[in-house]
Amino acid sequence: MKSSMDNLSMTKLVCLILLLAISDCEMIGTNVTEQETIKKRNNALSLSAANVQYTNIAHLGTAEQISTHNWGDAYRCIDGKADGAWKNDDTNSICHTISGGLNWWRLTFLQSYYIHKVVIYPRSSLSLSGYTLKVIGYETNLDPTEIFSTYAEFNNVDRTGKALELQFTGYIQLSEVEVYGAALQTGVTKVDYYFQIPNNSLLIPSQINVHTSFTASAY
Repeated sequence: MKSSMDNLSMTKLVCLILLLAISDCEMIGTNVTEQETIKKRNNALSLSAANVQYTNIAHLGTAEQISTHNWGDAYRCIDGKADGAWKNDDTNSICHTISGGLNWWRLTFLQSYYIHKVVIYPRSSLSLSGYTLKVIGYETNLDPTEIFSTYAEFNNVDRTGKALELQFTGYIQLSEVEVYGAALQTGVTKVDYYFQIPNNSLLIPSQINVHTSFTASAY
């Protein structure tokens, strides 16, 4: 009986040492006469998108807008041309809305992408001040981080979605919209380690669970 109690005390001591040595762990089970399990979550394997090379994915989406003026169809500002000159024929490369109040231009993808940066180019001589960016699914709109005479940038968007929207109070007239992002792939985000500690045996691994989630990858 005494030997059994000593073994039980030793097992508890091992558990205590492990709990003190390993951060973010929890005891599962209360009946030490059967077994004790220590669960360790490891979040260090979270994949980072910091080293991804982002490319312009705007051409992969379908463009639409609140209204259209003459040759100013929504798709014309994702055709790869940013010359800024309006043309009254099918060679025009500028989108142009004509609604009053708040206007919108939207780009929708077939799948979700990690969106890192958006760059917009105006029709020649027009200002880009007042444009905001909304990634559908997020409540807050983003303002440009930098506005220049010939383009504006929304840097560090860093949101995941299937659609984004540019909003402007007045007519939207853009010669080009570039969306820099990455496709998504499944990656390991954490691993759960389970250990069993029976009364009279050493620490032994019993189960390893691998969790996955979508993370950004080079497109």
